[in-house]
Amino acid sequence: MSQHRPDHSLRFQGFPYLVTRIVPALSHVIVLPDATERKLLEWSCSQFSANRLHTCLVLANDQCTYFEPDGSRHAQDIAPFGGNLVSDRLKISSAVPRSADLESREKELRDHIRRRRSGGFITGDLKKGGHTAGAEELKRLGGVQSGSVPMGLLRCELCAGWRGECLDPNPYSPNWVVPVHCKCANDNRCAACLEPLHEWRLNSNFYDAETNTVWHMPGFCGLNHECV
Repeated sequence: MSQHRPDHSLRFQGFPYLVTRIVPALSHVIVLPDATERKLLEWSCSQFSANRLHTCLVLANDQCTYFEPDGSRHAQDIAPFGGNLVSDRLKISSAVPRSADLESREKELRDHIRRRRSGGFITGDLKKGGHTAGAEELKRLGGVQSGSVPMGLLRCELCAGWRGECLDPNPYSPNWVVPVHCKCANDNRCAACLEPLHEWRLNSNFYDAETNTVWHMPGFCGLNHECV
């Protein structure tokens, strides 16, 4: 059976551009100048190294390079497709030159996004990247430690935040193991000013001892960043 491929007429055709996945249902698009593939890959690597989010350089409908958060990079012949799109929120390095052609394609992108905009709302990962606890995890993570902090969480020696993994204290999510990060794990930075996109790592969880809650920080919170 042949692999299903999306209708290219529904995809933005202003190549080349970068697609950054913010959350599964939302991606950010940055139009790039017309340049050599080597230069485009260089700019893409710089953007990915700063944002540390799923990123894809799209050169054509069937020619793209994916950059994964684990640092791997691979070419594919199917560009990202579907979901909601947004632009003009994540900034790119000032080393990328401006041009009339670039500005024209940026306008085309904004028109494209407007045409395909739909109603509703977007959420982050409601499961907080967790999974159902196994027997060993229930034994190891069951109960609480001093201050009613869930077992499995440790204080970071640098920022004093909590990190590790624990059973979600939410009574509506029993026996659900969730990862927890402290502020030191925040590696999502703006490519223009290199400052953090948000106080916490995007698409991760942090633990608040005062409310005994594991909060999820969806990726779209980083779209509100403003360079100083």
